[in-house]
Amino acid sequence: MHLRKMAGRIDVAKILLQNSEGQFLVVKKVESYDEMGGKWELPGGKMENGEDREKSVKREVLEETDLKVENLRDVVRVEVEAENCVNCYIMYSRDFTGEAKLSDEHSQYRWVRPDEFRDMEWHSDAGYGLPPMVFLQKYLEKENEYM
Repeated sequence: MHLRKMAGRIDVAKILLQNSEGQFLVVKKVESYDEMGGKWELPGGKMENGEDREKSVKREVLEETDLKVENLRDVVRVEVEAENCVNCYIMYSRDFTGEAKLSDEHSQYRWVRPDEFRDMEWHSDAGYGLPPMVFLQKYLEKENEYM
């Protein structure tokens, strides 16, 4: 068995942000954004030093979409091993204010149903959002909380 050496660990916090119609917010990276350019992802991003996942999600969503998010719930923690070990916390909320206005990092946003999510072009690390979106109620019933 051949083991690849990973560059490092990256902590990421993403959100399943649901509107009153039951759709989830997704954002598309600008074309010029490395290998992720032109691909879809959940809002959120890298956690800053000393930042917890809730603060990170609130900051990232505000920076990326100009939406203010409250009342976050843990959904699941996923670890993706590729070039880096990506430790991703996925959170959920229906409580947000504002009108979506994208930062320079993204070119589009959409509100999608879980069945639409599957057919979109996601960057390689973004597929972790599909199972929690499809099975959200089961995840939320578990009352997950991560240290």
